[in-house]
Amino acid sequence: MRNNKGFTLIEMLLVLGIMLLIFAIAIPKKQGIDDDLLLYQTVVEIENTLKLARHLSIDESTTYRMDINKKEVTLRKYLHNTEPVYSFHIPESIEVRITTYNVIHFNRNGASGYNRIVVENGKQERYILETSIGTGRINISR
Repeated sequence: MRNNKGFTLIEMLLVLGIMLLIFAIAIPKKQGIDDDLLLYQTVVEIENTLKLARHLSIDESTTYRMDINKKEVTLRKYLHNTEPVYSFHIPESIEVRITTYNVIHFNRNGASGYNRIVVENGKQERYILETSIGTGRINISR
C-alpha cells in the first residue's frame, strides 16, 4: 500500500509555473494602473490649485495667478517678485500643455478668462481642464 501524504515534484513545478504565469500577466497591468493614477493625481492637483487661486482671489479681494511650465505649477499673488503661495512639481512622465497662455489669472471677483490645460501621459491618455470665461469655474473632460 502506498502512502499519499505529499506532493510530487511534477505537481509542485506545475503549480509554480502557473503562479509565475499569473504574475507575468499581472505585473504589466499594475504598471498601467500606476500610470493612470499618476495622471489622475496630477489633474486633481492642478484642479485644486485652480480652485485655491479662485477662492484666495475672492477672499483677499486681489488678483492671483497660476504659472504653469513643463516642470512646475506655481500659485502666487499677481505682483512682481512675490513668494509662491503654493507650488508642486509635475512628474516626469506627465506632460502639461496650456493651449492659451502659460499664466492663468483670477481677478478679485474670482473670475478668469478662458484657459485650456491638457494633461497627458506617455500612453496618450489625457484630461482637459478648462476655466470658464467670467465665472472661473473649472470643467474636466477626457
